[in-house]
Amino acid sequence: MRVYVGLLAVLPVLLITGCGGGGSSTVPAAASASAPVASEDQPTPVSLESWSSSISPNAIISAGGLATEASYSAPAPSFAVTETNLIGAVGDAADATLEYNSDGVLREITISTDNGAVVSWNSDDDTFSGAFDGKVILLQSADGSLLGQASNSTATGWEYQGFGAWLSGYGTGSGKTGVMSVGAETLGANIPLSGNATFTGNSLGVYVDSSGAAFGSTGRMAVVMDFSSRSAGFAISNIDTIDLSSLTSAGRKADLDISGNLYYAPSTNSLTGNVSSSGMSGTASAKFYGPSAEEIGGVLGLTGSGGQPESYLGAFGGAR
Repeated sequence: MRVYVGLLAVLPVLLITGCGGGGSSTVPAAASASAPVASEDQPTPVSLESWSSSISPNAIISAGGLATEASYSAPAPSFAVTETNLIGAVGDAADATLEYNSDGVLREITISTDNGAVVSWNSDDDTFSGAFDGKVILLQSADGSLLGQASNSTATGWEYQGFGAWLSGYGTGSGKTGVMSVGAETLGANIPLSGNATFTGNSLGVYVDSSGAAFGSTGRMAVVMDFSSRSAGFAISNIDTIDLSSLTSAGRKADLDISGNLYYAPSTNSLTGNVSSSGMSGTASAKFYGPSAEEIGGVLGLTGSGGQPESYLGAFGGAR
């Protein structure tokens, strides 16, 4: 599916440009190791508390959160997208497990969702590489059919969450794509009861227009929170795009700017709400991360008012 070529290489460039990063680097792979085998010496997975306190040699870290998935069709010879369909609901549950080698270097990433998706990369066989001072990790399976990207929160300065995307069935004309947000979720009782806060960060996404052309996108996220009313204004703006058929810049698309409002019930860490852009509408789902809601992250899905195949799938995250 040629329209998605370079998605995972191009989006990080845009994403970190928005963050003021530069340069490139490689994430070191484990020297030589076989897949983990259960034994008395096998480390027990631990839930993420913060990246700085959780990452250590041979650590296995698990983090829960949210996901949004969709199936796609992009048949030859044009490889234009003809159909996209949301799988499940926006904000279905997801889990990520990260394994580190004896040097404390990331060695394996596994993502699983409530919809049955399980995707995994292991640096023994698959490709792990970094972009822009390691702030984004690019992933590709040995056979090239499974692509992924993940924010490297230790490099961006986030302590409690991260987000990413994956694409399966690359080169086959059909498959699935997904976005996720995971982290150390804030207990509902620890969400502030009053005051205001502004969370700022980044977003990434995949946009398919009404003609079937596909674009990678990245933008700036802002969530203006009123803890007293348990409501927030949500926006993604300054959205830059790459034409994924030619891997050339398609410029900034103001009509893709997304806005809406998020709400949550008392003592409940689950924000939801309607979001829209020019000609598209959908929903967003988010969670607070950190001991006292220091960070926020989430996912969204929109579809076009004109029907297939226009759609947008995105993930976002940031801190206050």
